[in-house]
Amino acid sequence: MVLNPFAASKRRSFGYCKLKELIGIIEDEIDCCIFILCSKKNEGKIKFLENDRTFVSDFESVLENAALIKYADAEENSMSGLQ
Repeated sequence: MVLNPFAASKRRSFGYCKLKELIGIIEDEIDCCIFILCSKKNEGKIKFLENDRTFVSDFESVLENAALIKYADAEENSMSGLQ
C-alpha cells in the first residue's frame, strides 16, 4: 500500500497523528507493506514511523514514486483474481 501524506494541498495532507493512526489500522487489519511517499525535506518528520512493514520512501524523482505506485497497483490487480 502506498500513502502520500504530503499532498499538493494542505486540505489533502495527513497530519502526523492521523498518519500514525492510519498506519496502525492498516498494520492491524491488512497483511501488506506500507510505503509512505515523501520528499527529502519531510523525511525527518516521519522516518521514525518505519518498522518491519512500514517504509518511508524518500525518492528524489516523481518517476520513481510513480513506479512504486504502478507496481503497488499491479500487485493489487493480480491479487484481486485470487479472492
